[in-house]
Amino acid sequence: MPYLSRLVVQGEEGYIFYFTHPGRIHGHHEDAGYVMRRSSIQVARLEVVNGVLICDRDQEFELHLGAEDG
Repeated sequence: MPYLSRLVVQGEEGYIFYFTHPGRIHGHHEDAGYVMRRSSIQVARLEVVNGVLICDRDQEFELHLGAEDG
């Protein structure tokens, strides 16, 4: 389950970056070891299909990020 996400748009491409916490069991806080502290950052490409914004987190793609405008 993602807890924090960020949408990034680069030209015509859009991505969602999100944190996951593999191995964590909701409501169990007694173990302060690696499993409970581990976080992973994942990214998925966003697409609009038939007017609906979707992402397939298992779809492979090449991520090309440039510097932010500003």
